[in-house]
Amino acid sequence: MGALALAIGVFWEPLAIAAAIGFALMMVGAIIAHVRAGDPAAKVAPAAFFGLASIATAVLFII
Repeated sequence: MGALALAIGVFWEPLAIAAAIGFALMMVGAIIAHVRAGDPAAKVAPAAFFGLASIATAVLFII
């Protein structure tokens, strides 16, 4: 649903911003889960990367 919201967000920016923020929050949860599980940095890195990418997407749609 989030990917669909980002795709539709190309035509309606508020939806893209909301979807990007939602993805960023989901990635924060994923990072917390990985850290609590004691996973190595290599397993945390994808969630961190996509979290930062989601934040960048939201910021670019805002400005």
